[in-house]
Amino acid sequence: MLKRSFFAIFFIILWSCTRGKLSDEDLKWVPYKGKESLYFKSSKGDYDSIELFPPDRYYAEPANNVPINLDTYDIYEIGFSYSCLLQPDTLFSQSCSINNFVSLQAQAEQYNEVWIEFNIKAKDAELQPEFVIRLNEFKNLPTVQLKTPCGTFSDVVIIVPEKLEAYDSNKHNYITKVYWSKSKGLVRYDKKDCFWELEKIGTK
Repeated sequence: MLKRSFFAIFFIILWSCTRGKLSDEDLKWVPYKGKESLYFKSSKGDYDSIELFPPDRYYAEPANNVPINLDTYDIYEIGFSYSCLLQPDTLFSQSCSINNFVSLQAQAEQYNEVWIEFNIKAKDAELQPEFVIRLNEFKNLPTVQLKTPCGTFSDVVIIVPEKLEAYDSNKHNYITKVYWSKSKGLVRYDKKDCFWELEKIGTK
């Protein structure tokens, strides 16, 4: 009985030491509480909104029902839906739900590295493919100052998505640049024919 308990404790310790784990400091790099409504206006005068959902945090289930799994994930993500507006504060004209807006992922298999992923979709706009980068690299990206109708942001990273051969980079709805404030989140995104800027942030 004692021997069995010893092995059980040993396996629990081994599992906890090898699983990917997000720290409180990592979580600070997701600048949303999940209760925000982001209102955007395009250079053509169109309006759109992004509704954020409360964060989800979960651990990937072990593969093939193996109790000890070295390839284990700790995932934290903010979901969203986007809705095309006729005017600010009016009823939505259409909507589309998306699972993930911005997320963090820690993976034990990757030496406990943490990754941050951006998956942005809006009115006739799509970041394709999603932009994924190591969090340590993201922290060190150079920043610029950007002025929008919502305010001036001095910690903005410009994200240019990779154009993979599998995707047609000439599609009119593809986002060509993302302007992401490290402290406030998405403040602007560009397309081939226009750009969208953050006009205000509402809270639910």
